[in-house]
Amino acid sequence: QNIRRSEECFLCPGGLMCPAGTIDPDDAVSCTLGSYCPEGSYYGNRSPCPRGHYCVTGSTLPEPCPPGKFNDGFWGNQSSHCESCTPGYYCEGFGNEEPDGLCSAGYFCAGGSIHPNDEIARPGYFTLEGASSEEDCLPGEYQPNE
Repeated sequence: QNIRRSEECFLCPGGLMCPAGTIDPDDAVSCTLGSYCPEGSYYGNRSPCPRGHYCVTGSTLPEPCPPGKFNDGFWGNQSSHCESCTPGYYCEGFGNEEPDGLCSAGYFCAGGSIHPNDEIARPGYFTLEGASSEEDCLPGEYQPNE
C-alpha cells in the first residue's frame, strides 16, 4: 500500500535518530553520547542532556544524578559526570544541578552528603554551618552533647 501523506509515516523509536528517507528502524542511528532522543528524533533535533543528568548512547530520556551527587553542566554522557556533593554541602533527591545548601550547624558533610544533618558532631567537638569536618573545642572548654 502506498503512503500518500507524511502523517502516515511512523515516528522513529526513542533512543534512535532517523535521517530523512529512513525505511526501517534498523537503518536508524543510536542517539549520541550526551544527548537523548525521544520518539521521532532525527539528527537536527536531538536534545542535549540537561544539567543534573547524564545520557549514554541510545538514551530515550536523561538519567538523573542520584542523591548525594550533582552535575552542573549540559551534555553529561556518563554517570561519572555526576560529581559527589561538595564538602560542607548536601544534595537531596535526584537530578541535582548544584548542591541544595549548606550543612547545618552541629553537623558536618564530608562530601557526597544527602541531608544537611548527615553526620552529627561528637562530644568534644563542634561545627559551624557549612562544615566539612568537626573542630575540637578549645582548651579550657568542653561540649558533652552529640
